[in-house]
Amino acid sequence: MADWIKQDFRENGVAKCAGPNLLQRKLLLTTPALMFQCAENYNASHILQKCDACRRNPCGGNGLCQSSGFDSFTCLCKPGYYGDRCQSEIDACFGDPCENGGVCSAMSGRFECQCKPGFSGFLCEVNDNDCLGHKCQNGATCVDLVQSYECQCPYGFKGKMCEISLNLCTEMKPCKNGAQCRPLSQDYVCDCPLGFTDKNCSTNIDDCVNNICQNGAHCIDGIGSYSCECSIGYSGKYCATKTQALPDYVQSSVCQSSDCQNDGVCYQPRGSEEYVCRCQSGYEGKKCEKLKSVSFVRDSYVQAPGANFSQTYNITIRFSTSSDKGILFHQGDDSHIAAELYQGRVRISFSPEVSMYHSLLLYSYTSVNDSQPHTLSVLINGKNVSMILDNSTPRFIFSKGDKKYIESRSNFYFGGMPEDARIRAKSQFHIVRMSSFRGCFHAAYINDKLFDFDNVNLVTNQLLPGCGDDGKSSSLVLTDPCTDNVCANGQCIPNFITMDYSCECRSGYEGTTCDQRSVSCTATSYKDYYTDSDTGCKSRGRVKLRRCVGDSACVARKTRKKTIKMKCDDNRTYTKEIEIPRKCSRSRRRRL
Repeated sequence: MADWIKQDFRENGVAKCAGPNLLQRKLLLTTPALMFQCAENYNASHILQKCDACRRNPCGGNGLCQSSGFDSFTCLCKPGYYGDRCQSEIDACFGDPCENGGVCSAMSGRFECQCKPGFSGFLCEVNDNDCLGHKCQNGATCVDLVQSYECQCPYGFKGKMCEISLNLCTEMKPCKNGAQCRPLSQDYVCDCPLGFTDKNCSTNIDDCVNNICQNGAHCIDGIGSYSCECSIGYSGKYCATKTQALPDYVQSSVCQSSDCQNDGVCYQPRGSEEYVCRCQSGYEGKKCEKLKSVSFVRDSYVQAPGANFSQTYNITIRFSTSSDKGILFHQGDDSHIAAELYQGRVRISFSPEVSMYHSLLLYSYTSVNDSQPHTLSVLINGKNVSMILDNSTPRFIFSKGDKKYIESRSNFYFGGMPEDARIRAKSQFHIVRMSSFRGCFHAAYINDKLFDFDNVNLVTNQLLPGCGDDGKSSSLVLTDPCTDNVCANGQCIPNFITMDYSCECRSGYEGTTCDQRSVSCTATSYKDYYTDSDTGCKSRGRVKLRRCVGDSACVARKTRKKTIKMKCDDNRTYTKEIEIPRKCSRSRRRRL
């Protein structure tokens, strides 16, 4: 470089060498080029580090370094580590739970906080009260600070100790949102504009309280007005107009007596004697009676009867969110189980014990706030809890306490909790943040059984059905499942819910495709003693009974009631009403 500068006397300013000592403060233009040659046994690694930051091994042994420009790099951390240089291990201290500058120490699944002066508590969350013996005047409120306090003055006063009287309207300007202030003796009145209320006109009136949004629409509060966010299939200012487009041939009078629920739309496919319910977003089932997927919005939650953890309990949620925080589920008073999102990862808190200091923590290695669907499965088996996220390797925590399982029978919550329950859970360190989940539960399962969010035993708050665009369109294209059917000696019966069909066989035929000759099925009379399976008592004598005789497909089609006098071994007597077959036939319909 020195030769290149000297060759044509190029302008180099006053460039000087910083080192080594022999060349320190030498000019590139005047220093001999031979002095810039490296001596023997020079440290090549030290030179290369100036151009490649990864040569300094900044990620240590816990990550892989990737150069991303001159003197810059990125560390790709191994599972279980995080940080700019992969210097931190994911353990009970993940996310630094200690507050107010407290230092966290992890040990065997738990953590301990060492607090700074002026703070105390399990998480250093308690600021020592400096308001004892305060000198605030005129009814001022003392606000505790860190090793100090300040006086919060009431309207009409100012000063360090609130000792100075004020002109409320001119000096304090208390009225908000353009309201006019009218002074009174020792007080004031704010004349609020449309849409605002309270003493200072600072509260936006909830115009949704008495809204008339129709058909499950979501009300959005404005200033002095509101708007309706319509469910799929509806439009108009109040979402009162159906917009679902159905072909003419599906309209039928049978829909006049349909029992489609939850705003499901009834139609009768061509060639079918039955109607089909087309469900709104989030609902499923023949009558749209089950709510499978839901969206959680502002302070949403689902309250269900408490779980019994004396038996193995499996909770599985398929969810998606872009938020890095929010409660997934919780149950417990002192002993508890909780799952929440914390800094984008799943955090499990568990303890069968009654002391808050026995909580065990488990964090996911991967983040889940990428708006993509993720599946979380939590298995609670007595003292053991396991977590599987997106088919990853199961991870476990185990309680070494005396309690064998969580004994709480309090309510079980999905997605959040009422405010008082959230405050209590945070005070007992079950959760880190009180934020409700915001996003979608595509499906939830309790012990492998689908959770119905429309169950009558649930209490829900601010819950919207469906997850936005879940694949339901405003128009419907129908195909006939009976096209190319293989029913040999019977009628094809289409099923437009499952888009398959079944064969209803003619008399004398049976089988899935009605291709087999049927066997006999008759109702036969006989006399015998009748025994009550509930009490073990028998009839007083032989009675005339009937039964269906044939193969396993031979069943009763019509029955009648018969009253029988019964007698027990202890001479107790009573009458029993039973159903006996009048007509028997074979079940001819078979699902393909």
